[in-house]
Parts: sequence; structure tokens; C-alpha cells
Amino acid sequence: MPAALAQRLRDEGLVAPDHDGRGLVNVAATVIDILGLHDASDPPPLADLEPELREGATGVVLIVADGLGWEQLRSLRARGELPFITSLMARAERGEGAQLLRATTIFPSTTTAAIS
Repeated sequence: MPAALAQRLRDEGLVAPDHDGRGLVNVAATVIDILGLHDASDPPPLADLEPELREGATGVVLIVADGLGWEQLRSLRARGELPFITSLMARAERGEGAQLLRATTIFPSTTTAAIS
């Protein structure tokens, strides 16, 4: 994406997709990598994943709330409407074997296109 366009999007409060380690495509690549199946042709794993969460992992539990944006998540949590996810977020905030990462996606954000 041209730098001027990316800056214009940021100025408007929009977030440009980040496919270099902070996008939905990198979530699948991370699971493949943790399971020891990552190939050089795959996208890179998530850039900000805490290394200790990978140590000794033999499986992965991935929770995807399709269509739930960051601000929606924060609002629902504040209203107490997501008790299970709130408990996971609290564990992540305390650094107790969980981590919450913000990921970007494509536009328009159709799930099939974003994770394939």
C-alpha cells in the first residue's frame, strides 16, 4: 500500500491490513508453526506472540469471534456480556498463560478471503 494512502487511512482512524505478522492470515500460520508444520511458502507467524506460550505446546485452542471488532469486544466486556472471554482477557492481562493480540484483516472483511 502506498505510504500516502496508509497515512490518509490512519488520519481517518482506519487501520490498514498488516500481513507481516499482525493479520488474520498470520493466525493460521502460527497454528501451523506451533504444530511444526510451517513451510517457507507460508505467511509468517504472529509477530507479537509471547515465546513462552509456544514452549512445550502440543496443541492449540483458537477462539475466533467472527465479525467481532476490537471496540465491540471492549464494549461488550465493559457491560459484562462476555464472561468467558472476559476471564481469558483477564488471564492475558495478568500474563497467566494467555495472550490477547489485535489482528488486522482485509477490506471488505469477508472471513473466507481473510483466512485463506
